[in-house]
Amino acid sequence: MILGGHLLHLMAEKKITSPVDTLKATLIQVYVKQVLQSKNKAWQFVLEQTCPLLRQLNHQEFSDIVLPVAKKSLLRNPEVTLKAVAYLCSGLNLDLSKYLEDIIKTLASPLHAKEDQVREDTVEVCRQLARQCSDAAPIEKFIALLFDVFFGSDGKLTATTHKISVLQGIEGVSEHCVTGSSAQALSVKVLDRMTKVLETESHEGTLLQALTALSAWTAKFTNDIPQKLIDFVPKGMTLKTSTASIRAAYVRCLQGCVTSSSAHKATPVITHLITSIEKALNQITQIPVLVEALTSCVLLLRLSAVDVTLEQRVAPIWSTAMDLQKGYFTGDKFLAQASDEGLLQLVMCCELLVSQHNERLGKDISLVHQALVWCLVCPHSRVRLAAQTSTKKLVSGLGGTHLATDLLNTLTTMTMNNKIQSQLKKSEEQDTGGGSGGGELSPAGVAQALITVCSPSTHDRLHKEQLALLALRPAFHPSLAQEYPNLWEQVCRSMGLAAVEVITSQQTTLIRQFTTDFKPSPIDQQVFSGLCRLAGHVVLPPVTAFINSRLNNPKLVQVSDEDYAIYLTPEGTLHNQRVVEQAFEDHLNIKNVKKSNKVYSHKEQMMMLEEKKRELEKKRKEGRLELTPKQKEVLRAQTEKENSIRNRVRELSESTKSSIALLEAAIVGNVEDLSPHFTVLIPLLTWALRSHLVGPQMCDLFIKLRSAVFEQQDDVYAHTLARTTVRVCEPVMKLPEDWLGENIMDAAFRTLRMIHTATVPKQYVKEPMEGRL
Repeated sequence: MILGGHLLHLMAEKKITSPVDTLKATLIQVYVKQVLQSKNKAWQFVLEQTCPLLRQLNHQEFSDIVLPVAKKSLLRNPEVTLKAVAYLCSGLNLDLSKYLEDIIKTLASPLHAKEDQVREDTVEVCRQLARQCSDAAPIEKFIALLFDVFFGSDGKLTATTHKISVLQGIEGVSEHCVTGSSAQALSVKVLDRMTKVLETESHEGTLLQALTALSAWTAKFTNDIPQKLIDFVPKGMTLKTSTASIRAAYVRCLQGCVTSSSAHKATPVITHLITSIEKALNQITQIPVLVEALTSCVLLLRLSAVDVTLEQRVAPIWSTAMDLQKGYFTGDKFLAQASDEGLLQLVMCCELLVSQHNERLGKDISLVHQALVWCLVCPHSRVRLAAQTSTKKLVSGLGGTHLATDLLNTLTTMTMNNKIQSQLKKSEEQDTGGGSGGGELSPAGVAQALITVCSPSTHDRLHKEQLALLALRPAFHPSLAQEYPNLWEQVCRSMGLAAVEVITSQQTTLIRQFTTDFKPSPIDQQVFSGLCRLAGHVVLPPVTAFINSRLNNPKLVQVSDEDYAIYLTPEGTLHNQRVVEQAFEDHLNIKNVKKSNKVYSHKEQMMMLEEKKRELEKKRKEGRLELTPKQKEVLRAQTEKENSIRNRVRELSESTKSSIALLEAAIVGNVEDLSPHFTVLIPLLTWALRSHLVGPQMCDLFIKLRSAVFEQQDDVYAHTLARTTVRVCEPVMKLPEDWLGENIMDAAFRTLRMIHTATVPKQYVKEPMEGRL
């Protein structure tokens, strides 16, 4: 069936006549039997792949064969058939207006069934049916049926979940294809019926769903806003049942229908909105109240954007809610705790502020950028999609390059300062209700945000390459690199660039960034590993020369054991404790203790000495031990000496850290392209094994380099060779105990024999003919 459907679709595209006249009819019969008349739910992929077949159906085939079976199955076994009918409606290439009245009669009961899945599937059928209808009369009957069901025509609805499902069905029908004045008339009828629902219901969840459905219908008021809606919104906001979330939902009913031609009709609500904002700002600790204020601000900003004459009337919000320094909507608490609906309003607010009021905000626009970036990476998928749409629109406009640069810098800072969700937590994420993930970023959100910000094709090549360089650090963040190892290449491709070409073109900037300007960090090491993987032949030669210049320093092997021990001693503590002990003994005056004297015996003198020792020890720990000027001078001189040594060794250590980090990153990123530089690196590493300061790191790097020469199956042999080579070089640091189990000479000979066996082919002596006879 699936294969035949794709075949029919292909032949229709290529305008090829079917070689078998009954092929289509046979496939339809199979579809009816295996999908619509099945006793078990059809598999998801089967429903998805039936679309090509359904596209080929005409009205006669649908009405004579498919529709009667679908109606019968919906009455007999709705829980099995509903999902298939939803896919049926979406797959057809027909106007279903004339069949709507027959189909909707079978949907009344499933819409308030006990099973949640049945109700969800029925709502989806309502949505897909409406999408296929362009005639207003059947849609009007559909709406009337749904409202009748809500008010009890099919039995009184007592469960709130059943009421919400019916209201979701009404919302789904708003996606109809009716246009013009007929669409306006349908929305007016829904408004008339929905006001009765809003006046009689008291449950918050039901009211929120009713207002969500109403918002979907009021969005059809593109030319004119009915006066009834203008009058009812302020009235509904003052009802006793209206909480902060409900009041915000009332305001959203007006947001979708404000256009340049209808904005003047909404002016009566401006005063009421400003008053509600002022009241909300007195309760800034309550996030739902702040969401209400933000929703009102978005409506006011939209009114002033489409009608310049209203700017003066909405001006009061700039000194109250839109004072970004107060951080009502851009603070960490709001961003972390706001619901997805609140963040959707924040996305619209950011878009309006950036596009219409950029100059007014001045430096405070950075707070708007931060809020928009947070919406791009937050855990709510609805918010991320809305933010991506707004961001694409903004960065494609005038000044989009500068905006994209600011957004990338903000995104980089945010990824550095916030935790990115782990894969386990992401799989457990429930993307409904609640806050925004406790400040954690969505890895999918960060990846998509990078692509979104860099996606516009209006920028010139130089600006695109600069954006690609700015995207390096967030794209190679360790938490992102695990899930999206090729993210930076995708960012480059989204701008029409090849990653290797960008690296080659920007080689000078990148080499400076990863040599003289390099500061070791896990993220920057990950970036360099990625660059080596993509274009090792471009970045490795100059970076290897830089590494050689820093590590090939004779001072590294001139650091003595004592110098290194002083370097490891915390500052403020003397390494040479003998000086302190000498001053302590001088205070005890041990030399004057004799075996006996005229006053005290030797035993008594020792007891007194012990007592004095304990007292002096206590004073020394408390810092109250008084030293003589000579003792102070000796301690000061020793302290200065050790500080000088410590600073010298520290400077030497700091000068090598970047080179060691770069070499580690290069080995991880592309050890194959690093191997041509072994003639420089191997002597350098083996020489540096004699340094107390960098010897351990050089040993680790030398061992890791084996992967460039040997295959994975030869790793035991490679590790033995590398380990023995390190031992032969007589490093100064202590080696692991398991390395020392074999005598160095025996280990060296054994390793040489392994090399001989692996590299020298065996020679076979040809036996004489007589021997074989």
